[in-house]
This record gives sequence, structure tokens and C-alpha cells, in this order.
Amino acid sequence: MTGYTDRGKGRIVVGVDGTTASASAVRWAIREALLRQASLHLVFADNHERRSRASYAGQPGAPQSDEDNAAGTGLLAAEQLVSQALPPGRFSSDLI
Repeated sequence: MTGYTDRGKGRIVVGVDGTTASASAVRWAIREALLRQASLHLVFADNHERRSRASYAGQPGAPQSDEDNAAGTGLLAAEQLVSQALPPGRFSSDLI
């Protein structure tokens, strides 16, 4: 999704999940951001529903460290890719 105005500013938002396809989407978004002089916003949306457990499974709702690490690693890899092409003021990220 892109936000583009006549002044050449805007914001491109891309979802990341650590996959090869996600990295391709980030590379495309970088090229678009450079072309349009736009900022880039990375979003890693974590599915909190999959974390809920049955009450008898122990510690209901406890974070699953492997999944947390995968989310952080996927977002970090995308941030590193973007930081090589865009200055810090032109990109941001969220882990939601």
C-alpha cells in the first residue's frame, strides 16, 4: 500500500514475516520509497490468538520465546535491509 502526494512525499507500508517473499516485498518497497521520495514503514503483525492455551496446559497466555524470537528476527532482518538504502528518518517499524 502506498501513500503518494503530488509533492513526491508519502508513506509506503509493508508487512514483514521473515520469509523470502517478505524480503522481496521489502526490496520492492525500498525501490518505491526511493522513486517516490517516500518514507517506509515496516509492520510485523503477530497473531496473539495462537498464544492462548488451555487452562490445564500451564501458564495460560505465557509468551512463547521461540515465536517471539522469530518475530523479532524477521523484523530485524527487514530493518537492516531498509537501513542500507534509506536514512533513519525515512523508515520506521512496528511489532504489533
